[in-house]
Amino acid sequence: MGIAYCCNSDNSHVSIRFFSNSSFTPHSVTGACQAVHNAAGSSLAGQCNSAIPQYVAQFSTNHNSEININNPDAFDASTFTITAWINTRNNGFMTIVGRSASTQGWNFLIDSASALGICIDTSSVSNCANYPSSPELSDGRWHFVAATVSLSSPSAVLYQDGSQIAAVDYCPGTFNALSRGSFNIMGYGQGTGCCTSGQVADVQIYNTTLSSGEISALYIEGIGGVPIDPTHIVGWWPLNGNANDYSGNGNNGVPTDISYNGSWTSGYIAP
Repeated sequence: MGIAYCCNSDNSHVSIRFFSNSSFTPHSVTGACQAVHNAAGSSLAGQCNSAIPQYVAQFSTNHNSEININNPDAFDASTFTITAWINTRNNGFMTIVGRSASTQGWNFLIDSASALGICIDTSSVSNCANYPSSPELSDGRWHFVAATVSLSSPSAVLYQDGSQIAAVDYCPGTFNALSRGSFNIMGYGQGTGCCTSGQVADVQIYNTTLSSGEISALYIEGIGGVPIDPTHIVGWWPLNGNANDYSGNGNNGVPTDISYNGSWTSGYIAP
């Protein structure tokens, strides 16, 4: 929030006007920035200036409101990072991003206490989960959330608004040849039991564990942030008017019962 001071030439009257910084920030158009992979390496192309988006994805209050990604097998790395911006008033094991195949998979979620959590179901352990005590997520404000997972350790680290909120070891186990199934943004997800509702933007998936410094840098970029590691990005959905993947890997999403909201800035405070 900014403040503008106005007065007459003789200083006889002074008024104060409040304005939102976000309304004065240039809005990026759909697909303004993309990751490119070629023989020369991986890089970003286009207008990659972290400008706030024109639109965000608006999900409705039912299990079928989701974005299903067309190639779920692309997200079965043994180490990975998930990041997203989310604004919701829902909780109750609500999926943010989830990968499931048969009885295995993982689910990055908001639990029944409005806290960030992750649930990992492997070939040997079911519902291996950790739901830490963390700042409330379901408060109708925009929050940046992230998780880094190493299945070989096994460990997971959770972040909220750029800061680490939990580092946990979970029950050991491995994924046993995950194949097809689903990979979805919001929706029912793996091991969840609640409806989905709220706004989501700038979902990123990496096939490596980003450092705490890289997570903090992504948060500082804001809701229009671009991938910090183009070499390891495997999925990037800005959700700025469509569900396409701009990671350069073609993992486009199929939206069901969602809309794109151009009046989304309420509750957003730029880092």
